[in-house]
Amino acid sequence: RRAFALQKAYQTRRDFWETSGDRIIAGMSIIGQWEQRVTLLVEELAERQDVLVIQDMLGLIRAGHTRQGGSNVARFMEPALEQDRFSIIAEATSETYAMARTMAPGFVNKFRRLNVPELGWKDTLFVITQLARKIEGVHDGMRFAPDGIESVLTFTRRFFKNEAFPGKAVRLTRQCE
Repeated sequence: RRAFALQKAYQTRRDFWETSGDRIIAGMSIIGQWEQRVTLLVEELAERQDVLVIQDMLGLIRAGHTRQGGSNVARFMEPALEQDRFSIIAEATSETYAMARTMAPGFVNKFRRLNVPELGWKDTLFVITQLARKIEGVHDGMRFAPDGIESVLTFTRRFFKNEAFPGKAVRLTRQCE
């Protein structure tokens, strides 16, 4: 019974796969290789009913593009999205979304847009403090100084202007693990 219950849970569970256009085409030098990789990716996502997460929508649109052809990874995935075979969550700023829509309107129009406002300084400080405490609990002897946590926010605000809080601060903090 336990094995059956575990198999049932596995079958109903939805996992999130995070990748990028660059990762998908990495190491592909022969014509048709990345297309085969995308086909296998889409088939597995569809079979498992998992969700693909892309943080760089433009990267997915640019990946696989050549001067000779109009194909790219996003356009190659478009028919499967049209048939609702799998789901994608993509992160994009308003500017990036507009540019992506110009470059690959058929692909981008398959998405439902949700505007998520950036967290403010105080809320992001709370999120990063909680993350730091979690990291400290996992790694003995590791401690974040209060001014170090604020420095993460200051640094990411200054140098990662094209990203939003809390994501950019979370990514930098996780690099400390």
